[in-house]
Amino acid sequence: MSGKEGGLTPLVLVVGPVETNCYLMPTEQGTLIVDPGDEAERIEGALRALPPPAAVLLTHGHPDHASAAAVLAARLRVTAFAHEGDRDWVEGRLNVWGWSTPRVECRWVSEDAPPLPGVRVLATPGHSVGSVCYGVGGLWFVGDTVFCGSVGRTDLPGGDEKALMLSLGRLAEELAPETELLPGHGPRTTLAQELVHNPWMQEALGN
Repeated sequence: MSGKEGGLTPLVLVVGPVETNCYLMPTEQGTLIVDPGDEAERIEGALRALPPPAAVLLTHGHPDHASAAAVLAARLRVTAFAHEGDRDWVEGRLNVWGWSTPRVECRWVSEDAPPLPGVRVLATPGHSVGSVCYGVGGLWFVGDTVFCGSVGRTDLPGGDEKALMLSLGRLAEELAPETELLPGHGPRTTLAQELVHNPWMQEALGN
């Protein structure tokens, strides 16, 4: 994978009943745990072969992306980060399919307040109010904002199709075409591929 930092690439663990991609991204500061949606013990075991954990990063607060965040942050003594727009999700006040996120004590990120040096944040509401994408070492963890050939649903609490279209347009404007995108479900992709093959991206750009 190109765009890797220090010769290291993220490890992906597919976790939970809806097969969420949890990424373990080694950096100079330690390993970033992106979207630990389930299977905390499995994630913790995988971390033993990587640099010490540095933080938990949530692209959004839906339980399939955040259910293991609280226990991992506590066990590993690291901070969990999310966008305040998803406060109701990460504090367990909303649920989907009868499933809610165990309350996560978070520090709030924004584009002006990234979680750690070297991590860039882009606010990409639409799938949820507080959806964000994280740029690390040239790679972008895009959560459920965009998938390979598709996008995240907008029919859950806080979802907004118009906002999602604006967020897709912003990704196209902010990122280089060769940028590698690591989505919350399914295979990784590139912005260039989505610009050509993703009908939602094309709609967002008026193509």
